[in-house]
Amino acid sequence: MAKYLDADGAKIIADEVKKRYQKSSTGIPKTDLASAVQTSLAKADSAVQSESDPTVPAWAKAASKPSYTADEIQNLLKITGLENYYDKSTVDNKLSSIPKFTISVVTSLPSTGNAATVYLVSSGSESQNLYTEYIYVNGKWEILGRQRMDLTGYAKTTDLPTAMTATEVTALFSS
Repeated sequence: MAKYLDADGAKIIADEVKKRYQKSSTGIPKTDLASAVQTSLAKADSAVQSESDPTVPAWAKAASKPSYTADEIQNLLKITGLENYYDKSTVDNKLSSIPKFTISVVTSLPSTGNAATVYLVSSGSESQNLYTEYIYVNGKWEILGRQRMDLTGYAKTTDLPTAMTATEVTALFSS
């Protein structure tokens, strides 16, 4: 007979997952990170300077790298076509202007509606057909569909009378 997973079993699983997938504490301490990054960059620079690949430009092999002014970077953006892209603020503003999709449960349809709203009207005719979905488009109501809940094939509470024991849950991780 099948069993269900109760809150205690879920806690055991969560603890097991944390234990198995917890980040290692042997990483570089935050205080040492800057020096570790500098060391890594120095090694990379050293490797690039001794690079014999003819496709690596000379400036990349030089010990001191070039620096650029804001104007030079702006010109580079124009050359690469990046000036046609939006910045974060513009993208955020454009996204916030998109109408938000909503669902409204009503007893009957209003005379007019909002195009960004799906209206749910209770069917009242069947116990499993809960709502008929409508949307207001081009000045008239359109039926989107009917919600029908079919739980055929799902387990019933009588099919799962007991919870898994802690031993059974822990055994799932022993293999």
